[in-house]
Amino acid sequence: MKRLKISLLYVLMLAGGSTTGQCPDFYFFYKQVQIDNFGAQYPDCHTISANIRIETSQDMSDPILNLNGFSGVDSILGYVDVLRSSLTDLHGFDSLRYIGGRLKFDQNPLLTSFTGLENLRYIGGSLQIGPESPPQNMQGFNGLERVEQHLEISASSMHSLAGLENLRYVGQNMVLRDMPLYSLAGLPNLDTVQYQLVLVRLHRLKNLEGLENLHAAAPVILECDSLLNLTGLEHLESGVTITLAYNQQLQSLQGLEHFSAFTYDTYPWGALVLLDNPRLQDVSALHPGLHMNGLLLSGNTTLSTCAVDAICSYLAAPGDTTLIGQNGPGCNTGEEILEACSVGTGEITTTDECSVFPNPFSAGQALAITLENDFIGQVKVEIVNLNGRVFNTFFIEKNERKVTRVLPDFPYLDNASTMGWMVRISDELHVQTKLILKL
Repeated sequence: MKRLKISLLYVLMLAGGSTTGQCPDFYFFYKQVQIDNFGAQYPDCHTISANIRIETSQDMSDPILNLNGFSGVDSILGYVDVLRSSLTDLHGFDSLRYIGGRLKFDQNPLLTSFTGLENLRYIGGSLQIGPESPPQNMQGFNGLERVEQHLEISASSMHSLAGLENLRYVGQNMVLRDMPLYSLAGLPNLDTVQYQLVLVRLHRLKNLEGLENLHAAAPVILECDSLLNLTGLEHLESGVTITLAYNQQLQSLQGLEHFSAFTYDTYPWGALVLLDNPRLQDVSALHPGLHMNGLLLSGNTTLSTCAVDAICSYLAAPGDTTLIGQNGPGCNTGEEILEACSVGTGEITTTDECSVFPNPFSAGQALAITLENDFIGQVKVEIVNLNGRVFNTFFIEKNERKVTRVLPDFPYLDNASTMGWMVRISDELHVQTKLILKL
C-alpha cells in the first residue's frame, strides 16, 4: 500500500503536482464564470484534446466578456466555435498556436478585433468568419500560415485582409463574399488554394492585386461588380476552370497572360466561362497555348473580337461543352469567330485574289483553288492547322490571268476531328489565307 501511494504521488508530480494539471474532455462555455473557473481549476492545462464551444446563454445572465481563463492553453485538438459572445477581442488565447479542427466566429456583435491570436500558426479544419462579425481587418491572425480545409469570410464590415500576410496555404476552398474589400493586399504570400478560389459580391474590388504569389488554384470563380481586370493573377499558371460571371465593369482579362494549363485531376474537363460581363471588350490576354475542353462565351454584349489563338484552337476541335451567343457582332457563333481566325496572322493582304471550294467541305470531297490576277509565277500553297502547324506544301505555276487547280488528296483532312483548317497561298508579293471548315 505504501509503494502504491508513492507511485501515485510520482504520477501526480509529473502531471504538475495535482489533478489541476489534467484537462477535461469537452467544453461548452455559456457563462463568463465557467471560463474564469477553468483557468483556476486547470492552471497547467496546455493541450485540450476536445472541442471548445463558447456561446453566451440565451438569458444573457452572465455574458462572456473575456477569455483570460485560457491563458495557458497552447493547443486545442478539436474545433473552436465562438458564437453570440460579448467579446471585444480574443486576449486569453495569446498562447494558442495550434487548432486541430475548425475555428468559427459568428454573431459576436462587439468583437471588433481578432487581437490575441497572434501566435496561432495552424488550423487543421476551416477558418469561418460569418457575416455579423464587425472586425474591419484580419489583424490578430498575423502568425497564421496554413488552413487545411476552407477559408470562408463574409464579414460585412471588413475593408481589408491585413493580418493574413503569413498565410501560405489553403487546403480546400477559399471563399470571400459580401464584403466591402478595397483590395486583396493582405495575402502577399498566399501560394496555393487547393480547390476553389471564389470571390463573390466584393463590390469595391477593382483588381486582384495582392495575389501575385498565387501559383495554383483549381476552379477560379469571380463575380464582383467593380472588377476591371485580373491584374494580380500574373503568376497563376494552372487550374481546373476559370469562371468570370456577372462582372459588370470587367473590361479585359489582363492578368491571365501566364495561365497556360487546365488540369484535370479533380474535374473531368477544363473550361473557360465568360458569362454576362457586359463591358468585356478584350480577351487578348489569354495565353496562346491554352488548351481547353470547354468554352462558355455568352452575354458579353460589347465583346466583338474573339479570334485569339486560344479560342481559335479550341473551336477548330471543340470539346463537349460549348455555348456561344449573345455577345457582340463577330463573337455570336463559333462560325463567326472561326472566320475571323483566318485573318489573324498579320501576313494577309487586303485583296481577295484566291478562293478555295467547296467550303465547308465533307470528308472525301476534292478541294479546288482558284487564283485570280495578282498571283503570278510560282505560287506556294500550304495546308495549316489553327495552331500554325504546316501539314503539307505544294506549288502551282501560274502564267495566266486566272487558274483553277484541284488540290491533292490529303487523307488527314478527312480523318482528323479538327473542323477548322487554313489554306495559305503566297507568291513573292502576296499572301492570302483562307479558312476552310470541315463538316
